Amino acid sequence: MLKLTTIVNNVCKRACGGSISTGVRESHVWTSENIVKSPFKDIEIPNSTFVEHVWKNLDKWPTKTATVCGITGRQYTYEQIYRQSQVLGAVLRKKFRIENGDAVAIMLPNLPEYPTAIFGILNAGGLVTTLNPNYTAYEVQRQINMSHTKLIIAYSEIVPTVKQALQLCKTKIPIIAINSENPLPEGTVSYKEIIEDEHVDLNILREVERTADDVAFLPYSSGTTGLPKGVELTNYNIVANVEQQNTEIKQYADTTVVVLFLGSHPQVQTKHFEHLRCVTSGAAPLPIADIERFLEKVNPNSHFCQAYGLTETAPLATASPLGYKEYSKVGFGIPNIELRIIDGNLNNRGPNEVGELLIKGPNVMKGYKDNEEANKQVFLDDGWLRTGDMAAIDELGAVTISDRLKELIKVNAFQVPPAELESVCKEHPAVIDAAVVPIPDSKTEPFMRESDSTLVTPEGLWMRSVQAIRRPDWRSGVEHLVLGPEGVGSIPTTGKIL
Repeated sequence: MLKLTTIVNNVCKRACGGSISTGVRESHVWTSENIVKSPFKDIEIPNSTFVEHVWKNLDKWPTKTATVCGITGRQYTYEQIYRQSQVLGAVLRKKFRIENGDAVAIMLPNLPEYPTAIFGILNAGGLVTTLNPNYTAYEVQRQINMSHTKLIIAYSEIVPTVKQALQLCKTKIPIIAINSENPLPEGTVSYKEIIEDEHVDLNILREVERTADDVAFLPYSSGTTGLPKGVELTNYNIVANVEQQNTEIKQYADTTVVVLFLGSHPQVQTKHFEHLRCVTSGAAPLPIADIERFLEKVNPNSHFCQAYGLTETAPLATASPLGYKEYSKVGFGIPNIELRIIDGNLNNRGPNEVGELLIKGPNVMKGYKDNEEANKQVFLDDGWLRTGDMAAIDELGAVTISDRLKELIKVNAFQVPPAELESVCKEHPAVIDAAVVPIPDSKTEPFMRESDSTLVTPEGLWMRSVQAIRRPDWRSGVEHLVLGPEGVGSIPTTGKIL
C-alpha cells in the first residue's frame, strides 16, 4: 500500500515536475478492504442551509459583479442578487402561497437572473426543480406532475411551451416571466416588476423553517437506467460539494463542445487564451487528440483536466490537482469521498481492476423522490451509490472511466434514456415493439453517439425516415432519434435487448 505523501510526490514528479500545494491525509489510499480514500484531507462540512452558506460573507464583496449577460451586458452585483432574491422570496411566500418544501420550477437559459431565481425560491422556503429550456411540452408536463410543482419561473420565449405543458397537466400554475426586452407574455407575472418593488415586506421570511437536512434542489436524472427520476439534494449535500470544491482542487469549468470548437476553429488563436488559467472538461469523455489540439493553442502554463460527477453527487465526485497531466484519467476522489470498484457479485476489486464504480460521501443525494424501487437499485448497504459506470482506480487513487453499464445514450452531451424513446415509438399505431440503441456518428465520434431505433411493425416494413414520426404533438424528445428508425419483424430479447 502507498501512503498519500508518496502519492502527492509521485503525482508532482510525473505530472508537472514540481510541487503541488495540497492538504493530504497521512494514511493509505487503499484500505485493506479495497476501499479508496480521497488523497485530500477531510474537511468540516457546515451544518447550514445553502442560502446561509452562500451569503455568510456578503459584507466582504457586496459591490463586486456577480453575473453578466454576455449579449446585452446586463449585470448584477452580489448585493443586488441578495436584495432581489429576498424580495422575490417574500413575494413567493405571501402572494403565491409558497410554503416550506414546495417545489418551484425554473425554466431558463443561461441568464444573469438565474441565481436570483434560485435564491428567491430557497428564501421562500421552497425547493428548486430545474427544467431544461429545450424540453418539449410533454417533458415539462411530466416533471411538473412528478415534482408537484406549485409555480414556474420561465424565460418569456419559453412561456408558450410551459402553457402547452400546463394544458397537458390539466392544471393552472402561476408563471413568472423574465422578459428582458421582450413583451410580457399574456397571463404571466412580470419578474422585473416583482424585484423592483421597494415596498415588499420582508418580515414574512421569518416564517421560513429550513434546515441542512431539508431538500433544496430536485433536478431530474435517468440515473443508471430507465426514465428520469427526481434527485433529492439536501442543503447539506450542496454545501458539502461547495466546500469540497473550495479546496486545492478549486477550478473553473468548461464543456467538451466548447473545447472542441476552440481547439479546431481557425480563427481562434493563442492570443485569445493569454489569461486562461484552468479548464475542466466534463459531461462526456474527451479524446486525448482533442485535448492536445486544444493545448497547442493555449497558454502552456494552463491547467487542463477531466473531472467526473453525477447529478446524484451534487455533482462533482473526482477532480485533479493543478498541474496533473494524466489526461485520460478523471482525477482523484474529492475530500470526504470514498470509492469502490465492484464486480458482478458486488465484491470489491483491487488496483487497476475494472468494475462498477461506487461512491460514498456527504454530497451523495438523499435519494430518488417517491421511488423506493429505484432507491433499492442504486444504493447498497451503508449509503454506497452505484454509478452504473465501469471504471478502474490505480495504485495512487486516480480514476479512469472505461465504459458505461448504464443504458443511457450520450447525444450532444445530453443523456437520452432509451426507455423513454422506446415508449414514445410504441405510441405509434403501426409499432408493436421498439428498441433504441446507440450507433456511432461520424460528426462527433468517438465521444458522442446518436441514437437509432428498431421498430417492430405488423408488416415488418422498413421505416427509414424519422420525419414520419416527428410530429409536433408527440410527447417526448424525439429529436434525439436522428438516424432511423428501421423496421424489423421481431426484436431479440431475454428480458434485455440483445
